[in-house]
Amino acid sequence: MAERCRERPTDRRRSFLDRIDYNGTHYHVRCGLYDDGRLCEVFAYGDKAGSDRRREIDDACVVVSLALQWGADINDISASMGRDGGNAPASALGAVIDCAARAMRKAD
Repeated sequence: MAERCRERPTDRRRSFLDRIDYNGTHYHVRCGLYDDGRLCEVFAYGDKAGSDRRREIDDACVVVSLALQWGADINDISASMGRDGGNAPASALGAVIDCAARAMRKAD
């Protein structure tokens, strides 16, 4: 089996910002890009600083970003997230991931 390595993003990188609403909370989703335009990180801001939900989203975004840097595809992550009966994201993190996946599909 081939050994994988983490591809760290550069200290200064391009990014884009999008906005979503999930269950009445507005989130700003920032997606960082490698020089070749691939997604390398996802962060979301929206809940009150210091709140439990804010800390959970922050931590989850770090895990997603690390997964991307280890070679995971944002569309695979999006497809693996929980859904409600109408195929909408079942969590705020799912909505953030869907936002990043949509943006990357538009960029292709």
